[in-house]
Amino acid sequence: MNRYVLLVLMAIMTLSCNTNDDGLEGVEVRSTLIADDVLYGAGREGINKENFVITNTNDWDNLAAKMNAVNNATQNFTETDIDFSKYTVIAVFDEVRPTGGYDISLEIKETTNRTLVKISNTGPSIGSGATTVVTQPYVIRKIQKTDLPVVFN
Repeated sequence: MNRYVLLVLMAIMTLSCNTNDDGLEGVEVRSTLIADDVLYGAGREGINKENFVITNTNDWDNLAAKMNAVNNATQNFTETDIDFSKYTVIAVFDEVRPTGGYDISLEIKETTNRTLVKISNTGPSIGSGATTVVTQPYVIRKIQKTDLPVVFN
């Protein structure tokens, strides 16, 4: 009887492991931070809460131009000249927020058939003294070029 209980427990533990639908946890993708900041244009840049996968210079330049519509947001980027034959850019923009203190972080993993981007948002803690300036958090990271579909969650 104990043997059957042990087999059932092992089966439950195996099935409840934290895996995605590929049957793999995924391998963390090495990425380079280009920017982790906020826009201060109160939404006048015209960028909604969106996730971008940028694979060419034209799309990259268009995004930079939108970001710079109100303030020179790209002046603090770690790099602006991306070699899209080698890299893909992941850009995540939060919604426009009424105060400062909001942030976005990304966890990027790759499975056999997709690149998974987990987005985590944090807000100001109570009593943190967050600025009363309207902000729009964003984060931009560069990864090795991939032909796998990018899935955000």
